[in-house]
Amino acid sequence: MKVAVDTVRLVNQIHSNVTEAKDNLMLAKVFQADQANRKRGLEDTYSVNNLIMLSTANQRKKYASTGSGHSTKLFPRHDNPYRITKAFPQTPTYQLNIPNTPPNFCFTFHTSQLKHFVPNNWDLFPGQKLPWDGLVVLPSRQEEHVIKRILDERR
Repeated sequence: MKVAVDTVRLVNQIHSNVTEAKDNLMLAKVFQADQANRKRGLEDTYSVNNLIMLSTANQRKKYASTGSGHSTKLFPRHDNPYRITKAFPQTPTYQLNIPNTPPNFCFTFHTSQLKHFVPNNWDLFPGQKLPWDGLVVLPSRQEEHVIKRILDERR
């Protein structure tokens, strides 16, 4: 009879220890999340059909690692304005419409890679407007630019 009572007490003690360990793990998880979120700012929210700029940080790393000796110092920080096709509110990710990309390309990006697109105001900054001759469309439906003259050459 004494062995049965000791066994029941041991099983209850093990159950109590497991429950306490689970509670401690949950507290540690909450504490870690709180510490991690202290340095994070609010994430930007976007909606479908918004125009956004995409970060080129990963492209710069790939360009610099090709071994060509090129510098990425003047590489643009953000790429063309792209349109958002899908928004995933439960996770801060958005799917973009990026034309001329390979079929295995991932079109979903985190908000840390995106930036709001602000178009230029030509009335406020008329000196920033570059002359534009437009595109020439060939009979084969390829677009080409017209070059009037070459300004500079370097070997």
